[in-house]
Amino acid sequence: MATSRILDGLDGMLWRHLTQQQTDFGGYLDIVADFVVYAAVPIGLFLGRATTELGVGLALLLGSFYINAASWMYLS
Repeated sequence: MATSRILDGLDGMLWRHLTQQQTDFGGYLDIVADFVVYAAVPIGLFLGRATTELGVGLALLLGSFYINAASWMYLS
C-alpha cells in the first residue's frame, strides 16, 4: 500500500509536468482511480483464495471503506 500511495502522488506530478496544466477533471479522475484500485486489491485477494471467512472479511472491509469514503465525499 505504501508503494500505491507514492505512485498515486507521483502520477499527478508527472502529468502536470508533461502537460503544463492542471484540471478539475484530472483531480476527479485521480480520486475515481484510487477508489477502483482500493476495491480491486481485496477483491483480487479474495478471488485468488476464495473462502467463506475471507469473503466475510472482504465484505466488511469494502463496506467500511465505502461508508468512510461516502462520508468523506459528503463532508467535502
